[in-house]
Amino acid sequence: MRDASASVGPAMRLLILPAFASLAALMLLLAPERAASQGTARLRVAAWVPYWNRAEGTVSARQHLDALDELSPFGFEVQADGTLVDKTARRPGRWNPLLRAARRRGVKVIPSLIWLRADEQRAVLGDPALRAAHIARVVEVARRPGVDGVDIDYEGRDGPDRAMFATFLSELRAALAPLGKTLVCTVEGREGESPPPGANAGQRMAYSVDFQALGRECDAVRLMAYGQWYLQHGERSFTNAGTAEGREPHAPNSSDGFAERVVRYALRHVPAERLLLGVPTHGRVFRVGGEPGAWTYESRGAIHEARFLELAARPTARVDRPAGERRLRIGSGPSRRLAYLADATTLRGRIALARRLGIAGVALFKIDGREAAGLWEVLTEARR
Repeated sequence: MRDASASVGPAMRLLILPAFASLAALMLLLAPERAASQGTARLRVAAWVPYWNRAEGTVSARQHLDALDELSPFGFEVQADGTLVDKTARRPGRWNPLLRAARRRGVKVIPSLIWLRADEQRAVLGDPALRAAHIARVVEVARRPGVDGVDIDYEGRDGPDRAMFATFLSELRAALAPLGKTLVCTVEGREGESPPPGANAGQRMAYSVDFQALGRECDAVRLMAYGQWYLQHGERSFTNAGTAEGREPHAPNSSDGFAERVVRYALRHVPAERLLLGVPTHGRVFRVGGEPGAWTYESRGAIHEARFLELAARPTARVDRPAGERRLRIGSGPSRRLAYLADATTLRGRIALARRLGIAGVALFKIDGREAAGLWEVLTEARR
């Protein structure tokens, strides 16, 4: 059940204020984030468990179910024709004990459906008959025993795909609602209504979703506030001037400032009680070239704490925390490396941000047995 009043904006609420409204009441209406943050709602925690690290991930998630409200096996891949492949079915001995334990603990099971090819999405979701067939397959997943809903993680589209995707969400919502199933929408974070002038396809990707449609159709929106470097540059190899001083390379994966900006944008369209801030448990490492003012970057993949600490032990390594993540700078010339890692301190800061802005909670990507030390303690502390 949705609260229709949640979509009423501050300006409309001013129209219905009685003439004798106090200044304090007026200030609360103009600052809904502050008012929401003063509530006593329990922090909601969701987590994705990837199929490619199922052995370690399912064990870690099962050990920490008390810290979770929603569990999303990352899970189902959509094929070119809109059919689904269940990656969790290949190792049921890994997944079934976790899912049974989750149900016993009252943790919602919401499988993630992943689709990363824009051309395939256009071919299927842009055709009414193929879209209806795809929706029927998604509903089949939601109707499985012990499943509470579905998480739609369809990425890679471009701006013109907004209306098509909004129609899909509306029709899927209509199919799931009579069943009492939850529709979760996972989307890239963005900082405004439109991409920057001259943006490439990678940069435009985050703008291919109608956030007003998310606010109407989705029971929960998980906001991916990571991959900042890619969302801002749209390429795995790119050039920038570095820091404001132009002296140091700069390519954060998930800075505090970026996380706050994308949440504040989403709150324009999505009710706070439906919004979860996506927090990474991984980082990114780059090979850096160029010179001050024109640094070049080549992504060398994800990085986790064990590898980060291994690199940090090298004699030339420098580690600091400029904006929420740990940053590692190592070497010079062709051997120069730059890495960022989200850790327990990052998570603590994002939980504080979620509370300050009054949103529902956080969603962790990902639980794979390689989470940073102290992460689960931070969650336990926060939920007390």
